[in-house]
Amino acid sequence: MCGISGILSKKLNDELRQKAFKMANLLSHRGPDDFGTFEEKEILLMQKRLSIVDILGGHQPIVNGNLVLIANGEIYNDLEIRKQNKDFKYKTGSDCESIICVYKKFGVEGFSKLRGMFAFAIYEKKTNKLILGRDQFGIKPLYFFSDVDHFIFSSELQSMIKSNLVKKKIIKSKVKE
Repeated sequence: MCGISGILSKKLNDELRQKAFKMANLLSHRGPDDFGTFEEKEILLMQKRLSIVDILGGHQPIVNGNLVLIANGEIYNDLEIRKQNKDFKYKTGSDCESIICVYKKFGVEGFSKLRGMFAFAIYEKKTNKLILGRDQFGIKPLYFFSDVDHFIFSSELQSMIKSNLVKKKIIKSKVKE
């Protein structure tokens, strides 16, 4: 089990960064072995890692060319994907890097080739595009919040709330009595 979290914001300032790091720290129980970050002008990606596959070389975020990946889970058919895509230049031995491979070669449709339990975020540096995905059964959790200025996501809803990035609010019109 790992934990992923991040924020894409037009207004990424020090206060938001501090709250985002608090959100990531609230995921420490999900990944006690490693902590990695990627930050550019409008984005901050963070991953708390429980090392299982490629223990020494599987640090995340994984940066491969224009793409940045943080992931939680296991890609069961990683070896098959690697055999079928020998022209792709892998940077790690992590099974999660096959997510980058299928996206780079096939676009969003490539995610249907993945077998396993996973949640991930891929960021395209050149286009400032963020893509979230997870397995079709939703085994690995992934929560998100969006408003005009921010897109926030995390492996746990409570980390978003307790970091004060998202306010807990019940919309009464959505509640059936």
